[in-house]
Amino acid sequence: MNIETKSLLLRDFKASDKSELSKICSDLKLMKYVFDGPIKVNEFDTFIKKYFASSGKKIGLGTLCRKDINEVIGFAGLLPFKGKGKEDGIEFGFVINKPHWGNGFGTEIGKTLIKYGYETLNHSKLFATVHPENTASIKVLNKLKLVKIYPNIDIKDRGPRLVYSTITIESVEDTLKLICSYSNSDKKSEELKNRWDQILKGDDYKFPFPFGIWFRGHSRSEEYKLLPSIFRQDKDAKKHYRESALFNSFKLYNPSYNETHKDNLAWLTLMQHYDLPTRLLDWTENILIALYFAVKDSDSKTNENEESNGKLYILNSDRLNRITRMSQFENGLAIPTSIEPLLYSFIVSGKGKTGLLQQIHNFNLYEKIKIYNSAIIEWLYGGQEVEHKLIEEKMRYAVAVFPQRINARMQVQQSMFTIHGGKISTSVREGNQIGTPISLEELNELQGSDKEFLDYYIIPKEKKNKILNELKMIGIHQRSLYPDIDKQAEYLKKIWFLKSNN
Repeated sequence: MNIETKSLLLRDFKASDKSELSKICSDLKLMKYVFDGPIKVNEFDTFIKKYFASSGKKIGLGTLCRKDINEVIGFAGLLPFKGKGKEDGIEFGFVINKPHWGNGFGTEIGKTLIKYGYETLNHSKLFATVHPENTASIKVLNKLKLVKIYPNIDIKDRGPRLVYSTITIESVEDTLKLICSYSNSDKKSEELKNRWDQILKGDDYKFPFPFGIWFRGHSRSEEYKLLPSIFRQDKDAKKHYRESALFNSFKLYNPSYNETHKDNLAWLTLMQHYDLPTRLLDWTENILIALYFAVKDSDSKTNENEESNGKLYILNSDRLNRITRMSQFENGLAIPTSIEPLLYSFIVSGKGKTGLLQQIHNFNLYEKIKIYNSAIIEWLYGGQEVEHKLIEEKMRYAVAVFPQRINARMQVQQSMFTIHGGKISTSVREGNQIGTPISLEELNELQGSDKEFLDYYIIPKEKKNKILNELKMIGIHQRSLYPDIDKQAEYLKKIWFLKSNN
């Protein structure tokens, strides 16, 4: 086991850890609510052998270290969980020595263990047990957005415990519970609604529903971070795409679009339509359309993706733009002619800051950008003050854009985009470079809990086919979402067969 977070390292137990861990495990106050109380010195070796993962094992406890001071601060990990009936699986947990409390380490390692359980172990639901009087840990579980499923049960070697679990989407009905209020809601409806309200909470949400809340579905929860395809490695070649060459070649091969596509963003939108890698990331205003994309591969002939959990993302686009836009006067939802989408689309041409300046002059935007935020121009000319460093950082972020829906597919799918800054390049000289892109997950992690703009739900792999069939019954399927004639033909080939006489 070797799991790393921003501040912590969770690794296999070493003999050199014994002294510090035995002190932690024998501390009466610290271990009051853990297992069956403090571990006696003569029982420590048995405890390690029983619960700690051996080298190379994915489940078990490990030593938790603080990276900045290279010190053992506790232990954490995942263990098999035996609940009631079908509620079996794995649970995560952690113990952190008291001098290191108050730093958010519990939440940090908790988030990472949940992600590890979903993506590495491919479990669709995770559990946590906590003593009813352990209020500090209960607060952490609430921060991690877990729901209490058993109020008080006796667990062997631990005594009375509350049992919490992660929330999953297991049907179209669950999805609708996210966004609909029910007068007689059950517990799951209430928790789903609480999570939904959290992404909307605060005075900053000023739009009537559903404007500004977008959705995205991934058929494999571990597939990739929320970065556009141009920034991901090709699966076969294990290399990044050459963005500038790809973009310029597409334009040269398709001159008939020159009259209707006047700027880089329009060309990027067209490339996205034809599944070419771009710096655009697709979103939709319709949660059920996103749900379809999270489960659709369970309908494939190989059924390869049915073996992985799906993931449904929710984005508060207005809150994202309040963080990432470069002017305090224009910080809401962007449109294609807004400054940030134009700047990010100019990065496509390559040549770093020099190329960006050239594009600004080519499109006669120098004065407009100078008025919008003069620090942008100053940064391009080498400014090194605090405000220029902020621009340099924001050029790596993403901005939510309401695009021109230039084709029937975008209209049917209620398409939205985030356009992402940053550049992956090895040919631009130092000092002229645009920084590498930052994923939406990474940016979200940097925000306080009241400023988070992103959330997600896991869709259990065993529920994906059921959900896909439910969506078909209400008219959400390949034919309804892809008006293109080639996609219509694909759909027809799937459904019209003669019945076999055998």
